[in-house]
Amino acid sequence: ELSVQVIRREPFVLIVPADLEGDDPLQLLASHPHVRYDRNSFGGRLVTRFLREQQIDVQVALELDELEAIVKMVECGLGVSLLPEAGLW
Repeated sequence: ELSVQVIRREPFVLIVPADLEGDDPLQLLASHPHVRYDRNSFGGRLVTRFLREQQIDVQVALELDELEAIVKMVECGLGVSLLPEAGLW
């Protein structure tokens, strides 16, 4: 028999272009193109699960596996993205 103990939880953050208006993260995800974290990566699978649980159908604009590249694409106004907070710093 096994025992499970959570050591740390990984928060996710929504990043958006600086000029994008709105403060409801779920609405922003649903209504803007999504620069998607690679769905085959561990973090990408967590994003997929979150979107499914929230019943959010996103419009995928790009799918990348490099966090810095995703941030640059969002900065350029190509969409919004949901990323692990730790990967941004």
